[in-house]
Amino acid sequence: MADDRPAGLTLDNWQEGPWNRWAYRHISHLIPTALISRGSGTIDVLERRPLDLSTLRIQRADGGTTTLHEMLTETYTDAFVVLQDGTILYERYFNGMSADTLHLFQSVSKSVTGMLAGILVADGRLRLDRRIGDYLPELRDSGYADATVRDALDMLVSVVYTEDYDDPSSEMNRQDRAAAWRPLLPGDVDGLYQFAATVQKDGNHGEVFQYCSLTTDVLGWVLSRVSGLSFAELLSRELWSKLGCEHDAVITVDHFDSPSPSGGICTTARDLARFGQMVMRQGVANGQQIVPAAWIDDTRFEGDVEAFARNPENASRPGAAYRNYFWITNDEYGVFYGTGIYGQHLWFDPSTGVVIAKLSSRPVALDDALGDLTARAFNAISTYVR
Repeated sequence: MADDRPAGLTLDNWQEGPWNRWAYRHISHLIPTALISRGSGTIDVLERRPLDLSTLRIQRADGGTTTLHEMLTETYTDAFVVLQDGTILYERYFNGMSADTLHLFQSVSKSVTGMLAGILVADGRLRLDRRIGDYLPELRDSGYADATVRDALDMLVSVVYTEDYDDPSSEMNRQDRAAAWRPLLPGDVDGLYQFAATVQKDGNHGEVFQYCSLTTDVLGWVLSRVSGLSFAELLSRELWSKLGCEHDAVITVDHFDSPSPSGGICTTARDLARFGQMVMRQGVANGQQIVPAAWIDDTRFEGDVEAFARNPENASRPGAAYRNYFWITNDEYGVFYGTGIYGQHLWFDPSTGVVIAKLSSRPVALDDALGDLTARAFNAISTYVR
């Protein structure tokens, strides 16, 4: 156990502040993990064209301004990397982080899973119109049985599930306990897949957007089943080992070695940025086509805007969509992104070629004010280099 483990840290509180400032950099000390190997290939060295963006002015929602450096501090940033056309413009580390430190990136993991799925769709191992129950007989009595793979990739599966991070009785927290992210309570199901089998249907699939982390974990199970590999092995073989990453990554697993592709991947900021640059370059990285360009286009342009809008929680995002585990703004610049609770971001502006990776340890899961400030900073950076 690392010597600097903070007093009071437990398996029950590690996700929240202040303990997450240490925990997100030391996940393997708290939860079982599986290795996602970078392989033995050469590192894709990122060129540098340094810009001192620290004093860039960011407009606040209240009309005031702040600097980029102040924003990074205020939003509990641990690592921040800005690429343009594959070149590092700006890179900063805080809170004991370095370029070599792995960090949990929560639901940005979903976006990685979505790209991995595209590889298997292209080579025929995965069919978008197949029902999950056909791939996973273990779930034929669950709410996932008649949902399709496409439903799962776009969060259009309708199940009895609340993504409430604060209510201990919510399905989200019961999932965390099943996945070994929190201690089990009396009556809990132990094991992520065992928990998935208990979740029931709550309406017609394919009609209304429902953000549900468990859905990505179920899709990850499907990927493992059709490939015959563990999720970590599959991700390494098909994607991570081809990116030219500097470091191995890890993913959390439960007591039965079942992974959490919905939020359990940990990597360095640079390697996350490399993944992002691959997406920005239409699936190409390190001299090879990794994810089909057609899958990137499908992600950016084929989201179901109407299904997304049917969820009243999306009223503040008119015209937006969700596709293959990416949030699609459909704004004038084509901005899209992956995001995770406690301040994780992978942000893309195709109009400028900017990719931003931000790893953070905010004290609470959701903070609208800090999220808005972060988005304003991303847009200010892209405007500055446009």
